[in-house]
Amino acid sequence: MTLDPKSIQAALRSVRDPLLQRDLVSLRMYGGARVDGDSVSLEITLPVHGYSEREELERRIFDALRPLGASGLACEYS
Repeated sequence: MTLDPKSIQAALRSVRDPLLQRDLVSLRMYGGARVDGDSVSLEITLPVHGYSEREELERRIFDALRPLGASGLACEYS
């Protein structure tokens, strides 16, 4: 697969938020992606202030993006 914003969004449809148990796209948590080689930067809107599951969420995101060729991930939260 190709590592581009469209394939990233498709992959994030399979990533479930650890607390809300729904995918990031339908929860409107995904705000966009930038790709630089095999590194991905994502804009993520957290559902609540003080969100306690950021590490688990990042692990799930990276696990979904790795098959696309991602070797690095940076998340920008709002």
